[in-house]
Amino acid sequence: MQLKKLAFNILSIVKKQSLLSVCFFLIFLFFLYTRLTNLQYRIPFSWDQIQFSEQIWGIVRNHDFVLLGPRVNNDLGFYLAPYFTYVLIPFYFLTNLHPNALIVFVILMHFTIIVGITYAFTRLWSAKHAIIVLALWLINYHTQLNDISPWWPIMIPIGTIITLLMIKIIYENPDRNFNWILFGLLQGFFFHMHFQYILMIGFTLIAIFLIKRRKKCTWRGSGLFLITFIITFIPLILFDFRHNFLNFKLFIDFFFGSGSSDKNYLSFIPVLNNFFHPYTIVKSTLLSSLILILTILGGFYLFKNSKGFKQIIYFSAVLTIVFMLILFSAYGKRPSEYYFLFSLPLFLMIVAELTLQFKLSSILVMVIVFMAIINYPTYQNNIRINPQSLFFMDKTVLYLEKNIGKTGYRLSFSDDNIASGFSYLFRQKGFKLETDTKSHSFVHISIPPDKKLTTKIIGNYGVYISKNLVR
Repeated sequence: MQLKKLAFNILSIVKKQSLLSVCFFLIFLFFLYTRLTNLQYRIPFSWDQIQFSEQIWGIVRNHDFVLLGPRVNNDLGFYLAPYFTYVLIPFYFLTNLHPNALIVFVILMHFTIIVGITYAFTRLWSAKHAIIVLALWLINYHTQLNDISPWWPIMIPIGTIITLLMIKIIYENPDRNFNWILFGLLQGFFFHMHFQYILMIGFTLIAIFLIKRRKKCTWRGSGLFLITFIITFIPLILFDFRHNFLNFKLFIDFFFGSGSSDKNYLSFIPVLNNFFHPYTIVKSTLLSSLILILTILGGFYLFKNSKGFKQIIYFSAVLTIVFMLILFSAYGKRPSEYYFLFSLPLFLMIVAELTLQFKLSSILVMVIVFMAIINYPTYQNNIRINPQSLFFMDKTVLYLEKNIGKTGYRLSFSDDNIASGFSYLFRQKGFKLETDTKSHSFVHISIPPDKKLTTKIIGNYGVYISKNLVR
């Protein structure tokens, strides 16, 4: 009888592990389809990417180190530190400063997010939790777009995942100074990726306060956290010392200036409807409100029925979601959908735990499959080839190099926006172009193609080569 029972238990374990493996495999296939299909034809090279590239060019070629990174909100906002630019430098070294480095970077970020979710949620909860969070993450077409966008917000979900892991590490080893130092540096680093991460800083401070009370630890750890967090502001402090505290003044004016009196305190609601749309199928304030209420109540239920670091994580998550709604309402302007990205792992964490506690896995699987089918046209649209992408810009440059060489003519553009991008690509390829506007040897690049003035159409770019250059 004992042998039979042992055999039955082993068979059950094998079946469960096989099922988990199949789920991971299917999820991985879906990841490959939604994230990597046509990736090289979808990567943009527009304002943000040009800014990174120009900064990296200046750092590498001219040793002109930058102290300012992304600007918060708009031209009236203050600056964050430029760590994202420095993160990209090794990738640009691989491509001799060509922006194709962004493709390598994005692919690495894809796998970092997938591996990060799998590792973090398996370690914090279980493999089943990781599968649920992965599936719900991947069927969201907003994350699909963010995951292939080479700019600051692509880093935010990684920051949230690392924060959850660090809460567990700090909780279990509150007296280890290195943990606090690392946590402060990481939180500072991700804060400078995008200002939305300030809400995860709030999440962290709540968790630290609860850990300090629960573990009765000294102020040394939280002091080290604060000091190392502040250290990440050194580039901005140096800039302000050199420029009469310009950035600090922008910071003060951003938060305490008169600003616009025309505020709509509910303007974030339509954006929240869009953000939840991959899960609700229809854009509805009622459904979005229902998701928020159920998530908050569910998180509070988990807080009351959990122990240890999980209890701290659930409580911090509930308060952070509430603060998120209050802050976006107080902001009074319409944010973008990606401003809510930091919170998605928190929502999915609560959904995964409630699903498993109440044994609703079968129902959730059917819901996820239904959502994926309904959202399929959007996935297809998101993986379409972008005729204005970096790929076609680079192909245009290569076409000119092959047919008329790198010197002996001037360039003109139909749009200033494409002029800066193409200028970088021509410079990176070593073109030596004329600046005399009276030169009869010229190339004109237009978007969309000017059918009356076109020698070659490449993607959505029209290329006209003056007749004296045509071979």
